[in-house]
Formats: sequence, structure tokens, C-alpha cells
Amino acid sequence: MARVNRSLKDKAMDHIDHALGRPADPFQQTHRNHFATDTHSDEAHAFRRSEHWQEQGTQGQMVYFCVTDAGRAALKAYLKQIGDTHREFTVSYDDQDFAPRAAKSRTAARYDAFLTLKDGGWLISFRDFCKRARVRRTQPPAAMGATEATTAGTVSGTTDTGASSSGSEGM
Repeated sequence: MARVNRSLKDKAMDHIDHALGRPADPFQQTHRNHFATDTHSDEAHAFRRSEHWQEQGTQGQMVYFCVTDAGRAALKAYLKQIGDTHREFTVSYDDQDFAPRAAKSRTAARYDAFLTLKDGGWLISFRDFCKRARVRRTQPPAAMGATEATTAGTVSGTTDTGASSSGSEGM
């Protein structure tokens, strides 16, 4: 999954984006789909009333939510409304694919892949890299249901995260 480094002005949309791991496309399968908050917080009460969230369980004073298909659709519409241009690209170098990456253009994706090689100690010029690298737009996945996107650690209404926190997770 290609992640985008962004923060959204709309707090509700930013929470959905955060819960999904800030994907380039909200409907792609993500490495996460959860948001933790205090069980009795205003935020938890708002999530329970929203069609964008489904409660997954509690652990101690924390409650866990996942984003529903309606939440994914709302985020996708919001990103379109604000003109977000991040897309997912796959860069190949000598017929080896890099992990998909989010970028605003093919050129930006190519440069990001080059920096990955450079950071790994490869001694190659950008010019030589460009001669052998190919960039293609990653095909958008079919829409997936919220049941397929739920947190892997959710079992029988409780979530085992192995960590405890207070307030909004990762905020």
C-alpha cells in the first residue's frame, strides 16, 4: 500500500484518513483500519453515531473503531473535492518492482524510488537510473467491504493491540 504524508483540515476526514493509514486511495486494502480512543470520550460518542465508523471492541478504557465503506466513500469524495492529486505508482528497475508508492506524478514516483536506492547505498546516477527505470500507474483495486478491512487483531468484540495509550491513538 502506498501511503501519503498528509494532514487534512477537516478533522473528521483526517481521523478516517489516519485510521486507514493515509492511503492514496481510500478503497485500497490497507495495512490498518482502526482508531482507538477513550471509551467515554466525546469522540467515541460521535463515532458511534456516525455511519463512517463501526465499533470493534474495547480493552480497558479504550474503544476501537474501524472505517466503514461509507467512511471510505466520504474520504474519497473529500480528497477529490480538495483536489488531492496523489496516485499510486509502481516503479520497476531492471525488471524488479519496488513497493507501490504514492506520488503526484510519474516523475515524483521515479525520483522517490531512486532515493530509496541511493539511501540503500547504491552508487548510481539519477540519469542512469532513469534510463533503466519504468513507471506505471498501479491499477486501483476493486472496492472492498468493511468486513474485509477490519483490524486483524479483532476477536470476539475485543482488540488485542499489545499496547496501551490514552486519548487518540497516534495523534
